[in-house]
Parts: sequence; structure tokens; C-alpha cells
Amino acid sequence: MQKIIKTTGILIALLPFFFDFFTFSPSGYCQDRRYERYDMIMREISDLKKEVGEIKGELRQINKRFEDINKRFEDIDKRFEIIDKRFEDINKRLDDLKDIMKGIFGGMVLLVASVITFAFWDRRTIIRRSVEESRKVIEEGLRFKDVINVLKDMAKEDERLEKIMKRYGFL
Repeated sequence: MQKIIKTTGILIALLPFFFDFFTFSPSGYCQDRRYERYDMIMREISDLKKEVGEIKGELRQINKRFEDINKRFEDIDKRFEIIDKRFEDINKRLDDLKDIMKGIFGGMVLLVASVITFAFWDRRTIIRRSVEESRKVIEEGLRFKDVINVLKDMAKEDERLEKIMKRYGFL
């Protein structure tokens, strides 16, 4: 019994909502209201379709903009790759220049070392020659003195030789 009371209460409460679905008047007033609501709903649906179409158009434009931005980023990435390649080329050139500079420096060190070695060798050779020549001169000088002493002794006996030696300052 309680169930019956509850269900009748619910039906009574919902009765005003179902009023529009029933036609009580012969003029079709409720029928016209339904068509008006249907037309209104259809207009709203068509308006919503238009708005959705506009939103889709805007989304397409936004997608195009994002694609353009992506293309720009790709172009920027390509430019960075080109710049990276240039830096790599410059680094290679700098490494080559470093190697060349090392070669030049090594050549200069070798040149200086060879000049110093040549100078020592040349000096040593010159000193040896000069020592040998000095010995010869000294030996010749000693013999010259001996010759002068011999001539002095002979000049004591020979007057003519004595005059000649006095004239040159040996006596």
C-alpha cells in the first residue's frame, strides 16, 4: 500500500511536466507550442553548428599558424646546423694553423740549434788553425832569432856584414 501511495505521489508531482505532451484543446495550442520549441531548438542547433564551424575554422587557422611556427623553427634549426658546420670548419682550420705553427716553431728551433752548432764547430776549427799557425810563427820566430844570432856572430868577423846589420838595426 505504501508503494502505491508513493507512486501516485510521484505521478502527481510529474503531471505538470507531461501536460505539454497531451492535447486537451481542439485548437492545437499545445501542438503549436511543441513546434515552436522544436523550431527554437533547431535554430539553436543550427546556431551551434555555425559556431562549431567557426571554431573549426579558427582551429584550422591556429593549426596553420602552428605549422608556420614549426616551419620557422625548422628553418632556425637548419640555420643552427649550418652555423655548427661553420664552427666545425673554423675549428679544423684553427687546428691546422696550430699544426703549422708547431712546425714553424720546430723549424726555428732546429735552425737556431744548427746555427749555434755551426758557430761552435767553426770557432773550434778556426782556433785549431790559429793555434797551428801560431806554433809555426813561434817556431819560425825562434829560428829567425837563431839566424840573427848567427849573423851577429859572423858580423864580428866580417866588417861588411857588420855594416849591413847596423844599417837595419840588428846590432
